[in-house]
Amino acid sequence: GEGDGLAALEAFYAEHGLPAAVQVTPADRHSALDARLAARGYRSTAPVLALTAPAARVAEGAGARGGQGAVELAGAPTAAWLDAFHALDGGGDGAVVSRQVLPRIADPAGYACAVRDGRVAGIALFVASAGAAGVFCVAVRPDCRRRGVAEGLLRAGAHWALGRGAEQLYLQVAEANDAARRLYERAGFTLSHRYHYRVRE
Repeated sequence: GEGDGLAALEAFYAEHGLPAAVQVTPADRHSALDARLAARGYRSTAPVLALTAPAARVAEGAGARGGQGAVELAGAPTAAWLDAFHALDGGGDGAVVSRQVLPRIADPAGYACAVRDGRVAGIALFVASAGAAGVFCVAVRPDCRRRGVAEGLLRAGAHWALGRGAEQLYLQVAEANDAARRLYERAGFTLSHRYHYRVRE
């Protein structure tokens, strides 16, 4: 039964020295499972929104502001992109991502740098496959925020995605990140679904 499955999951994670974790997605379709996990002692993590947008709409730049500067896209992470990624990581796991995740990303990938006054103002990563492209690692220097940098990155990435046959864009954003949600909404993204994890310590 389900209890046996959870017991096996918990044993697997324990064997690897990790807390058991279950992704509840889409959250609105799995309320019964969510309740059972909560009753078993699994705590809920911050909910995440999965958003999608037509790449053509994002490429048009609906709601964009001027002044974002040039956006450069490369097929692999440049030294400038990696430096900005680490600088803007905010104490996260950027070093681990650089070593273990980025080298495994299959082509085509587009590493975007927005440049302002000769410096990287923001970055994003676009990965295309099967008619859609994921948007990852969007980050803007604090002194360049609210100046159209992120919008410029999204437009450039949408053009890049369309050139590779990806008509849809998708991304994930923390439900609590109001500023990012407003940015993506202006760019044309709408809600696909919500999800969260349940973690048993």
